[in-house]
Amino acid sequence: MSRDLSSEGCSGWLKWLVGILIAMLAAGGGIVALLSYINPPRTPTPLPTAQPTSTAVVCFISGTVYNKDNSQPLPNVLVSYFRFTKDRDEYSHGVRSQLATTDSKGHFEADCASTERENFPLRLVLSKSGWCIGSFQTDEYIQMGQRRTAINLYVSEKFMSTTNCP
Repeated sequence: MSRDLSSEGCSGWLKWLVGILIAMLAAGGGIVALLSYINPPRTPTPLPTAQPTSTAVVCFISGTVYNKDNSQPLPNVLVSYFRFTKDRDEYSHGVRSQLATTDSKGHFEADCASTERENFPLRLVLSKSGWCIGSFQTDEYIQMGQRRTAINLYVSEKFMSTTNCP
């Protein structure tokens, strides 16, 4: 029995062509799936997150604040430094950054790790609630990367508490 291809016309070979294309696509998808199973794609390594560019410097200070009038330790004294801030392309100081507060024996210790390089040397400043003068600038300067212990700071509490009081 012979088949008459002329009765099917163009639709016969078009069906074959479409069938072949579908088979090739299915086979290609199968090959990709098989390759993915055999050699799974690697999870991309996440890019490192940008670390903040810190200019912090390690330094450590400790010591005691004494009342100059009677050589007694002073509790609750804030030990700070003036932090420089950039304001309209000019540096101005006046912002105090606290380092530590003295304990009941007048002792303090501070890690200066959060201090930016441009603020060194740190000039230690003392202040306390009840002092009429806002703060007392000491003659102690802390250099970048310095570790200083046994710093003795003296301030006249009588002077600080009575001078310029209303």
